[in-house]
Amino acid sequence: VMFVLLLHHGPHVLAGEPDYVEKSEPADASLDGQTSKCILQTKMRQSIAQVSQEATNTVVEESESTETLGSVPFGWKALQPMPDPEMYKTKVHGKCLKIFDCENAPIPCDCPDAPTPCEPGTKDTYEFGVSGFPGQITQNGTDIEMTIEGGVVKKCHDHSGHHLCTKHAVAAGPYATTNLLEVKKGDVASYAFKAHKASDNDNYELFAGLYSDKSGLVDYQFHRGDATNWKTFELASPETAQYYVEFMLASYDRSGGCVVGSKINIKDVVACQASPV
Repeated sequence: VMFVLLLHHGPHVLAGEPDYVEKSEPADASLDGQTSKCILQTKMRQSIAQVSQEATNTVVEESESTETLGSVPFGWKALQPMPDPEMYKTKVHGKCLKIFDCENAPIPCDCPDAPTPCEPGTKDTYEFGVSGFPGQITQNGTDIEMTIEGGVVKKCHDHSGHHLCTKHAVAAGPYATTNLLEVKKGDVASYAFKAHKASDNDNYELFAGLYSDKSGLVDYQFHRGDATNWKTFELASPETAQYYVEFMLASYDRSGGCVVGSKINIKDVVACQASPV
């Protein structure tokens, strides 16, 4: 018995998938109403793998499907539940923070279009009041979940700035690093994440960086917000090289109560062609 697999190249509508892709800071290249090209490629590869497994007489070469669909998943190298406040401080220093879910959100000082005077987007310390306060990180297949729960922030009342969405303290939490993977020039590392609403209205803070074995950090996103359903983002590769992606979770004390918490999920971390802008 011979089975034939046909790939339809027309429009794909994937219910429940993210509806936009945001490029690296500070540029805003969102694709309103469009599905990430990486998501389509990943779903097509998964469909091929499922058909190949179920139809034992059908042989689909992995190298052929990868070349055709152009989506290759990253693996996880390290999942670290214990926060490293100094490393987080170093990673986000001088980076442009984008603030979501905040009325009249200020543009922080490290962003190119910041006003004068401006509100600081980063902090002098990202420590908890108790040294060694653990975060949580779990893995389910290629998906991960990172959590900060009920930690008291250090220097809670040492405010920096004046706006509700910038002046309070931040504490760093767990972080995750992928394995190295080749990403070609002009392609991207794509990922999807979901943020859960905290019970006390504190905010998640996420730093996602793409690092090259040749040049170090080449692209990043640095977000703060309340809660969001699945959204997909792309990190651009300026040259063909070996890359890894690092995700670091923190929590902003939006309520001002000195106890912070946040939880996010990350999935579909893949190298693929960039979505059209």
